[in-house]
Order: sequence, then C-alpha cells, then structure tokens
Amino acid sequence: MLRPIAALVIAAALSAPPRVAGQRLAPAYLGADLPAPSEARFAATGPRDGAMVLGGLAGGVVGFFAGGYAGAAAGGGDRICGDDACGLEEAVWGAAAGVSTFIPLGVHLANGRRGSYVAELAASLAIGAAGLGLAYDTNSGVPLVFVPVGQILSSILIERAAARK
Repeated sequence: MLRPIAALVIAAALSAPPRVAGQRLAPAYLGADLPAPSEARFAATGPRDGAMVLGGLAGGVVGFFAGGYAGAAAGGGDRICGDDACGLEEAVWGAAAGVSTFIPLGVHLANGRRGSYVAELAASLAIGAAGLGLAYDTNSGVPLVFVPVGQILSSILIERAAARK
C-alpha cells in the first residue's frame, strides 16, 4: 500500500518544473522605481499603428454625423423651405468640419494622448481645405475621397514623431 503512494509523491515531485534564475527578481531591481504600467507598455511596443487607424476611422464617422447634424441644425433644418432641403448645404459643410476635427482626435486618443493634438488638427484642417479647393477647382468630388486618408496618415506621422521625442 505504501509503494503506490510513494511512487505518486516521487512522480509529482519530478513533474514540477525547476525554478530558473530568469524567473527570480534581482535584488537591485526590488528597490528601483518602476515606470507606470502604461509607460512601460508603450516603451516596449511603441506606437500602435492599427489602433491609430481604427481610432481615426471611428473619429471620422463620429465627426461626420455630429458635424452634419450640427450644420443642419444651424442651417435651419427644422423648417420647411419648399422644394429645397433646408440646411443641406450647411450639413455638408458641418460634416466636412467634423471629419477634419474628429479624425486627429481619434488617432490622438487611440495612441494614449502622446502626440500633439493641435499639430494634428492643423494638418488635418489644411489637408481638408486643400481637398475642398482641389475638388472645387476640378469640379469633381473625387479628390474628397483621398482627404480622410491623408488626414489619418498625417495624424499618425505626427503621433510617431512625438513618440520619438
């Protein structure tokens, strides 16, 4: 009866993994000041481009609807204007302003607010204005398709540059 129990104890002792030196903390490390978990994670991984792209896309969608609604409300979208849609032009301008404002905000928040939102906003508004000017000059809406892409890319590049500093 004692032999099977002894065999089980020996098997359990041998199956446990050995402790290695890499799993123990060095004595000098115990008293050191540790960085905050978010800073340590960011330092180890760097900027997360996928998260920033998704943040920019989400910001653009929110900005489109919020700006469009605000523009329509400011343009008198609640009254009847006959055949014209009241506030439609203002809704389009509001949507463009909302996208240009919220794309850099989404990228900035997705990267943990490590960059310069003011610089990203300035670049985004400049790209939006250039896209609107090009669309007006060519009498085509095709350039407006590339405006949000340029805004997301410029915001990511500004976030990366701020992360290097």
